[in-house]
Amino acid sequence: MGSGLMATTHEKWKEEIVINNKQENIIKLGVGQIPLRQMCIWLGNRCYNKDLAIKYIKDTYDTDVSNEIIKTKEYSLVFNNDKDIFTYFEERYPPKKVQENTREWFNAYGRRRYQSFYNKFIENDNVIYDELIDFSTISHHVHHILPLEFGGSNSPKNMIGVITPFHKLLHMNPLQHIEKYCYQAIDYLKYLVYWNIRDVWDKYNIDKFEDDMKPKIFEAGLENEMNLFYEKLLKEYNTYGQ
Repeated sequence: MGSGLMATTHEKWKEEIVINNKQENIIKLGVGQIPLRQMCIWLGNRCYNKDLAIKYIKDTYDTDVSNEIIKTKEYSLVFNNDKDIFTYFEERYPPKKVQENTREWFNAYGRRRYQSFYNKFIENDNVIYDELIDFSTISHHVHHILPLEFGGSNSPKNMIGVITPFHKLLHMNPLQHIEKYCYQAIDYLKYLVYWNIRDVWDKYNIDKFEDDMKPKIFEAGLENEMNLFYEKLLKEYNTYGQ
């Protein structure tokens, strides 16, 4: 995770954003305060269609953004997929062995099945590639969004490719037994890495370190930011419940 890769990836995303820079419809989502615009680009990159995106945001953030997504014409450029890709994949490519939500089934079949899903729908259909999250060809791990031990499934919908340091950060979540907080953690980590990278870089004075130290300092900064995020999650949960 060198600084060159981080900067290049960030600039690439800034150049390829298809939403214009108007200030309307900037809805903040969740305790991480992720703007709707960035959230929609992230979901579009995962091949969500409009209906899936609206449902995802409603389920994950208890926020109805259907009017904003439907009325804003630029979102049609992001949500250009007419299928529910998860349902389509399950129906078109059923597993050779009946799915079991166990670690053994995942090791034998689930990891390859997620790679097949990724190759068919994520990598081949998108112009913008996630090089640190959900880019399975360089990812060291396939992460269960809701862990198997807390009732998560071995469906591709519940998996995402992550590199090793990010996998650790996601499992630091004190509320990883609750699905919506698992998704919020992924969304916020994504937001830090792609949209707030410069702020993280400056906050921890990473430029003052030698090049060989910068990746480690950046990872440490991300870990601290995720810990602060988890503290907010826990406070919200203790105050308002699920």
